[in-house]
Amino acid sequence: MVVNVLPSLNKPVISLLPGAVLDTLKFGLRRTGAVSSDRHNPANRNCGVVPDGFTDVVVNAGTPNPLVISGNAACHLIKVQPGATVTIATGVQLTVTGR
Repeated sequence: MVVNVLPSLNKPVISLLPGAVLDTLKFGLRRTGAVSSDRHNPANRNCGVVPDGFTDVVVNAGTPNPLVISGNAACHLIKVQPGATVTIATGVQLTVTGR
């Protein structure tokens, strides 16, 4: 398997060798909070992508803007590091699809 990041898309592109079988592929994101508290702003992540139901998310302590989820959201797993905070607005649903 070869993983490349296309600068124009800022997303990984996976290529499998002929005959190869991919069983499991995981993507993880680290929230930096560099721009704002907005969960839906891709600039707040190390790879510039908003997580979805297939993405493992790590929320670190000490970010300049603590995480606020103001609209329905999903991730595969979420790990909130000691000292970090996650605020979920009233009426908003965070769906965690992993086990």
